[in-house]
Amino acid sequence: MKYHFSGFSYDTEQKTLKLGSQSKELTREYHSLLSYLLSRPQQLISLKEMKDQVWPNQAVTHYTIEQSILKFSQTLNKYHQDHYIETVSEQGIRFIPKVSSLDLNTNHHKFKLEWLILILTVGFLLLYLLFKTKTTESNVLSNSEAVNFETNKQTELTNATSQKSVLKHQMQTKIATAKELYQKNEFTKAEQLIKESLIYNEQQNNQQGIIDNRTKLAKIYQQTGRFSLAEQNWRMILAMHSEQKNATNSAEAILWLLQLHLIKNNTTQAKNNLKSLAQLFKKHPTQAITSLFYEGQLMIALYQQDLSNSQQHLTSLINSDHQLIKMYRGDVARLEAKHTAAEMYYLEALLHANTNGDFNQITLILNRLNALYININSKKLTENLRRTSKLKPFIYPLQKYQAQAAKLSGNNNKALSLMEDLKLKAGDYWQNTDQLLLESLQN
Repeated sequence: MKYHFSGFSYDTEQKTLKLGSQSKELTREYHSLLSYLLSRPQQLISLKEMKDQVWPNQAVTHYTIEQSILKFSQTLNKYHQDHYIETVSEQGIRFIPKVSSLDLNTNHHKFKLEWLILILTVGFLLLYLLFKTKTTESNVLSNSEAVNFETNKQTELTNATSQKSVLKHQMQTKIATAKELYQKNEFTKAEQLIKESLIYNEQQNNQQGIIDNRTKLAKIYQQTGRFSLAEQNWRMILAMHSEQKNATNSAEAILWLLQLHLIKNNTTQAKNNLKSLAQLFKKHPTQAITSLFYEGQLMIALYQQDLSNSQQHLTSLINSDHQLIKMYRGDVARLEAKHTAAEMYYLEALLHANTNGDFNQITLILNRLNALYININSKKLTENLRRTSKLKPFIYPLQKYQAQAAKLSGNNNKALSLMEDLKLKAGDYWQNTDQLLLESLQN
């Protein structure tokens, strides 16, 4: 059997994996794992099933299986970056890519049959042409035939136009669905639809459609801990915005990059991003770019815990009427150690986000409340964690807060289990502080 997925082809008989025409090496264990995953694409597979099918008669733990799956996914990403495996908490895994298969033996017989049909068809055509040559004195179409020919041609053109219109409508529907899924934190489903739309727009050479879809993908990659893919897409987006001379969208992309570099603790690159924002602000001091520039300044000041600059930049942002201003006021109040004020601002921001129905904003604010309650109120922390979980956000940082809550309640075993699981699934979000927390629970 031969399978195709995410640019790869895999032959189960020859045990060969290729990316394009290049062969890629896999261990014997990874060959078994890949063969089984390809036989069950986009299906939820429990770890017990994985053990029975890939590691039969072997004494392996669920932790060992999870580690093998993680390393296998990293190996595929080393060859070609994509999202291959989705982990469903406490249930199992799912092989994400679309998979097409071809039975080589069946195809061989099919190939013979197709040749036989082709030979018979050619024979009939030759007989038909011979008959026509003998029964007609001219190859000129009669008026009636000419009319039929033009009518058929026009019908074909109409059908082709109709098919394009239907396909365009389908893509518009998929993008609208993807937007709803993204706003509900259903990133995996949204990502698949956006990739389909991106391929369509690339085929149509629709530059704006390409930019819109790459922007959506970059945001999903960043929010799900795939920072290399996110940064790669943001830089492509910036290049396209530069060609179109779209300063506002360029500023928005730069701000996302700035945020990404702060998460990665790369303050040098974040400050370079801020310089780029400052240049755009100087050339195009519109309200939108002004607000993005002030937000970038405040982000860096908060990251550096610079209270004076945080207060100054917050004042600038308040004057620009930013939609998340209540959340940022909570951030500054928290830096000032004014916990009651911080909570009040976060709750006001949450009320506004709930009105909009944007799960991403709601999750962002709820996680800030989780970080605040860890230090001041364990009862409110428990309730807020429950509320955050209902939104089904990306695993980080929610599960870290759950582990910290378990540790505070004296349940170190649960905390350890949560952190070990988080390390497997957090992607690039996993940081030194997380590793230190894990090690403290292991000792």
